[in-house]
Amino acid sequence: MASPLDVDHLRDRVQNVLDHFVDEQREILARVSDDLEPLADALTDLLRGGKRLRPAFCWWGYRGAGGPDNDAALRAAAALEFLQACALIHDDVMDGSDTRRGMPSAHHRFANMHRGAEWRGVLRFIDKAK
Repeated sequence: MASPLDVDHLRDRVQNVLDHFVDEQREILARVSDDLEPLADALTDLLRGGKRLRPAFCWWGYRGAGGPDNDAALRAAAALEFLQACALIHDDVMDGSDTRRGMPSAHHRFANMHRGAEWRGVLRFIDKAK
């Protein structure tokens, strides 16, 4: 049985909005440098799945107040997932978390890229024990 918060396939609709936005940003980043593709990939992975409670509460509060089903309201509700993604990245850095949703946390993902490419610089925020 579907969640009552997911009437009208809200989670799928929110995911479509997020995917579309990241795809647009991916094109912009590609014009700057191919080196930015991992940034878009990390964001795509972080924005996959989840209960989508923040967008659902926003959406159903708006609809409950008489707002119509429209794309602008859906985009506004979906935008809350970007705020949540920022909070998750920050939380993982602050807690020193190795993983997020079964994958390397964002800071570990980029630290692994750093090591793998043998870039210069020290990763003190990751290698606390060194």
